[in-house]
Amino acid sequence: MIKLTTEQHQLYFKIGEVVVCLSNLEHLLAYLLEVLTDATENTWIKPYFIDRIMAGTMVNKIKAIAKIKLQDDQTLWEQLKTVINDIRALQEKRNKVVHGKWLFDERCPTKLRNYEVRWEDGSWQYLDDAVMTPKTLDDMVIKSNELESST
Repeated sequence: MIKLTTEQHQLYFKIGEVVVCLSNLEHLLAYLLEVLTDATENTWIKPYFIDRIMAGTMVNKIKAIAKIKLQDDQTLWEQLKTVINDIRALQEKRNKVVHGKWLFDERCPTKLRNYEVRWEDGSWQYLDDAVMTPKTLDDMVIKSNELESST
């Protein structure tokens, strides 16, 4: 077993906090999609459609349906669109946290490596390294909580 420093323990705690907060936000998105699709009245929609789609797809469906349902309330639509865009950006960060390769050493901050294929400077690039600190993860938790309270 690897001996972790206090900073690394704190980082592990923050990773867990990010995952829990964003999971709660995804459940709130599922509820919003239920409301927008009248799934509370049509009980077959939730188990067959809403419960089976990934969070990114759910955000796209919410945006598409809300655009139609809220066409008479442009102010609310603009507010929801801003929240949806913020959620999408946060989901991208979440995916990096959950699916990236954590490169720990005895110091913090630590690197988080994601294998994202992209064309850059005339060749394919496969790595995207980000520095992760407890503050970086704290910022994600704070943003998640703000989005949850505004949804």
